[in-house]
Amino acid sequence: MRRDMLSLIVVLISALPARAVVEEGVAKHIPWSGYWWPVAKGELLGPLEKYDTVVGKRAQWWELANKPPGPQVPSWHGYCHGWSAAAILEREPVVHQVSGGASGRTPIALTVGDQKGWLSASHAFDVANYYGDRYGDGEGSEDIQDMAPDMLWQLMKLFIRQHGVALVMDLDAGEQVWNYPVFAYRVEYYPSPTAGGWYEAYLQLCAADDSVPPDFVGTVPHLQNYTFVFQMRDGTVVMGSGRWTGYSMVSHPDFAWYPYVAMPENPELEYKTVKRLVGTGNATGAATNVGPDAWLGNGRDSAATGDNSDVPLPLGPLQLVAAIADKTSDFGLDAHLAEFGRVQYQVAEPYAIAGSSEEDGYLYVLHVSPEGELTLLHPTPGAENRIAAGATFQVPGPPAGHCLTTAPFGNHRIKVLVTKRPLSLTGLDRTAPRPVIGMPKSKTNGKPGDTPPWQGYGFRFFPTQHKQIKALLTDYVYNKSLEEEPLSQIDTRQVLGKFAQDEITYYVGPAD
Repeated sequence: MRRDMLSLIVVLISALPARAVVEEGVAKHIPWSGYWWPVAKGELLGPLEKYDTVVGKRAQWWELANKPPGPQVPSWHGYCHGWSAAAILEREPVVHQVSGGASGRTPIALTVGDQKGWLSASHAFDVANYYGDRYGDGEGSEDIQDMAPDMLWQLMKLFIRQHGVALVMDLDAGEQVWNYPVFAYRVEYYPSPTAGGWYEAYLQLCAADDSVPPDFVGTVPHLQNYTFVFQMRDGTVVMGSGRWTGYSMVSHPDFAWYPYVAMPENPELEYKTVKRLVGTGNATGAATNVGPDAWLGNGRDSAATGDNSDVPLPLGPLQLVAAIADKTSDFGLDAHLAEFGRVQYQVAEPYAIAGSSEEDGYLYVLHVSPEGELTLLHPTPGAENRIAAGATFQVPGPPAGHCLTTAPFGNHRIKVLVTKRPLSLTGLDRTAPRPVIGMPKSKTNGKPGDTPPWQGYGFRFFPTQHKQIKALLTDYVYNKSLEEEPLSQIDTRQVLGKFAQDEITYYVGPAD
C-alpha cells in the first residue's frame, strides 16, 4: 500500500467521532409506583382513618392537627419522600382483609391505596444517608450546579450497579423537593471533539413515577435525560471535574439519599403494626428479570427488542418534545380535523381528529396550547391504542365523541404520532383528566346523562423542567421548528425506532 494512501486512511480514521463508552446498571428490586399524597388535598386522611378503625389509634387526628389541608399549604408539599423510601424498602401491597374494629373481629378490606398510604406515612421520617446539598434551604451550598454529575455518577455506580439497590433523588434542582426512587441508569461518554482532555456524556436515569392513582399496581417508568462534561485521567474520572451542560445546568438531580431505618413522623402510626397489617405483599417479580433497555429505552440497537415489540418504550420529557418537533416519517400518515378544512374556532366549540396510517402501530395524539401546555388526547392511560394499517381512526372515540376547544386565544397544535412500539410517557398525570380551561362550567356539563366532552390528560413535570418544556413548546407553536439544544442532541429515530407523524393547526379566537 502506498505511504500517502496509508497516511490518508489514518487521517480519515482519526477524524471519525470516537465510539461512545457505555455504562449502565439496574437495581435488583424495582420500586413500585405510588401516589405522593399531597397535603393540601388531605388525601392521606382516608387511609389513616382506615388505620384508626383497624387498630383503634388516632393517626388521622394527628395528621389533621399537624398538617391541616387547605389552600395555605404549598401545592408541592406531600409524601413523595415517604413513598420513595417505602417503594425501595417494602414489597408492593395487594388487596386483602384484616380483622379489626371495636371487637377486633370485624373483617375490614384493605385496598392497595390504603396500604401504600400507610407505608408512605411510615417512612416519612426515615433515618437515611444523604449525599449532596438541598438547594434553597439556606444551609450549606447554594450552587445550582450541585450535585455535580461526577458525584451522582459515582453514587449510581455504587448503589445501583454494584449493590443492586435503588437510590432516592430530588430530581428538581430548584427550591422545591420532588423525590423519586431511581433504580436504573445509563451513561454514554466519548472524548470531546472540541476540548482536549474533556469528555462529553449523555445520562439517562429511570425512577418509578408517582403520577398514578393510589390503587395503582406496578411500576411506571419515569425517564430523565441529562448532558454533562468531565475529565478523565488514566481511565478514571477526575472527581470534581464534572459540569452539567445545556439545559441540564438548571434541570438535574439536586441531592440523593438512601433510607435504612423506617420511622413514621406521625406518633399514632406504628411501623411494626403497619408491617403486620400489610403482610408480605407483592414483589415486583417480572421486573427483576428485565434488563436496562426495558426501563431506559434502546437508542443504540432497536433490534434488541424489535420494532414490533409490545414492550412499552419509556420516553422522557425532552425526548417527547423532540418527537413533537420532528417533521419526518417512515411511512404514510394522514391526520386532519373531522370538520375538514376548518381552521378557526371559538372557545368551547367541538372538534375531533380523524385519519389513517399506512402501517400498523400505536396511535398518540397530543395537544400543545399557545402557552406551551401539553395534553395527551389519546390514549387514556391503560387504554388500547393499537391501530391497523389503512383503517380510519377518530379521536376521541365513543362515548365522548369530541373535544372542546379551550382558551387561551391563539394557535393550537395537534401532533399525531404512530409508533411501532407502545410508549410510556414520563410525567403523564394518570390521576384525573385535565379540567376544561377557559369556559363556563355550564358549557361542559350538557344534559343529564350526556357524556362530557373529552379534554385529555395533562403532564406533571417538576417546576424547572415544566418551565423549560413550556418555553420549548411555545417556541415550537409559533416558529414551527426547534433547532436549539438540547433537542439537536436527540435522534428521534434512535429513540422511537420506526414511526410516522402528522400535524394539525387551528386557531382559537373571540366570538365575532
